[in-house]
Amino acid sequence: MKATIIGDWGHHLHDDRDFAIALAALGVIEATGTHQHKASSDPERIAAALRDEIRNGEHTPIWRGAQSDFSITKSESWQSTLHGDAAALVEGW
Repeated sequence: MKATIIGDWGHHLHDDRDFAIALAALGVIEATGTHQHKASSDPERIAAALRDEIRNGEHTPIWRGAQSDFSITKSESWQSTLHGDAAALVEGW
């Protein structure tokens, strides 16, 4: 995957592993909507949001509009997020 598809988000992360973790956390937190969880740089708050979304492992997040939203294929739609602190997402994961 080209990391540049989402602009400079996560450019400061140390390696591809951290980038993948940050993307996974972002995907889970935004699964039900971009405004469901407030932006935070607090890893504990992020971890709580992740637990909430997966219901402590009892629920698999299903991305909102995954079957019908074709705008996700446009790179512009990948660049909009409230959760700009990729490093905090890595820690919260």
